[in-house]
Amino acid sequence: MHLELPIELHAGHAYLTIDDRLWVLDTGSPVTFGEGSHHPLEPQLPFVAKQGDVDATVVSEFLGVRIAGVVGSDFLNRHDHQIDLTSGHYAAYDRHFSAGRDYPLEFPERLHGIPTLKASIGGQEGEFIFDTGAQLSYHLGPPPTDYAPGETIWDFWHGCGSFQTQTFMKEVTFAQDAVPLRFGTPPPALADFLNTLGLHGVIGIDLISRHACSYAPRSKRMTIIR
Repeated sequence: MHLELPIELHAGHAYLTIDDRLWVLDTGSPVTFGEGSHHPLEPQLPFVAKQGDVDATVVSEFLGVRIAGVVGSDFLNRHDHQIDLTSGHYAAYDRHFSAGRDYPLEFPERLHGIPTLKASIGGQEGEFIFDTGAQLSYHLGPPPTDYAPGETIWDFWHGCGSFQTQTFMKEVTFAQDAVPLRFGTPPPALADFLNTLGLHGVIGIDLISRHACSYAPRSKRMTIIR
């Protein structure tokens, strides 16, 4: 495969344009779902109208943007990807990788294709979901000491719908990098979900919003070109 598409970051969400319609790029969704009769990028793949109770209409209402659906990990995990939200360029390949700061990925069976990465916040290391469909990152427990407080905003999570959360900025340490990211305080339903799966939180789209990255699920690697 060699596929190139425009991509844009708007209000904390990444949108692919496919046949003049917008689709959210979402590593945090195990499946691609939305409007239409077949998968928008690989017609041979299974395709559903919704994930649980969430369909394109529900997501569109939260985002305030009319979307056709969500491109999930069922497609993303089959290919290598170049994602550059600064230039608006996205590409999928059978084999491609760029040099940069390395971020090892894992794909725990319990998450059904959703990636995780190791990160440390305030000296506490743990396993975090890597979710390009999330405008904020989340960390279990109270905000770390010496954090920079931010505004209160609306967010959305499958399983708990829309909610308001207090945001804060905090530096996160990865294998080869330390990056300031914007976090929210998880609502109880999200905190319970993460606790049940033995996870420490969620790393959102902010991680790759300012630099090009290569995302290679089959190699369990992501690099960010800084």
